[in-house]
Amino acid sequence: ALTLCIGETSPASTAACVAFTLATVAAFSVGWGSLPSTYTAEITPLRLRAQGSSLGMAVNRLTCGVVSMSFISLAGWITMPGCFFLYAAMAATAYVFVFLRLPETKGRTLEEMDVLFSK
Repeated sequence: ALTLCIGETSPASTAACVAFTLATVAAFSVGWGSLPSTYTAEITPLRLRAQGSSLGMAVNRLTCGVVSMSFISLAGWITMPGCFFLYAAMAATAYVFVFLRLPETKGRTLEEMDVLFSK
């Protein structure tokens, strides 16, 4: 978003924009991109794991589709840098939510997960 706020477009600012976009996509794929499938499989009780994973992936794909299909309209409404600032704000909000509201599952058994999420 910051590289798009620069007044004149130069080859350096274009290269920086592309590089930062690629870095963001790579970091998302390693981190947040795998969250719906991984966390859903860990927190869902065994008897509902298939349905829970399917629902989690369906919501993930639906959200990705909405973001992709609304990007051009949103960019026309709040500008291209505005879109990226909005997405950054949404990612920061999601990070805070995950950090504060979702418990750590590392090293816990399925039985412990049942007790943890049955509350």
